[in-house]
Amino acid sequence: MYSITFNSQCQAVLGKLTQDKQLQLVDFLSNFDAQKVPAADQIKRDNKLFYRLKWEAFRIYIESTPEGTLIVHSILSKHSWNDFLFRAKLPYPSENNTHK
Repeated sequence: MYSITFNSQCQAVLGKLTQDKQLQLVDFLSNFDAQKVPAADQIKRDNKLFYRLKWEAFRIYIESTPEGTLIVHSILSKHSWNDFLFRAKLPYPSENNTHK
């Protein structure tokens, strides 16, 4: 079991989901196993290792800390421009630099 933290972008996405879907997502993340994530879904960015998880219509980018915390950095719609930018390691509108 992990401690899970969400940044403000992720909290905004969570706020749009039903409570049932929120609980399903947290359950999905709680069962995270880094050993089962294919190498193609592991992304080095800013000297951090991110895991790209696929859940329903979303792509979730997380970081796992040695202390057992999952930091959810982004929850993006599948096939979205931002998802492509993140996985292609191109400049990505981070939480501190969002384009509206």
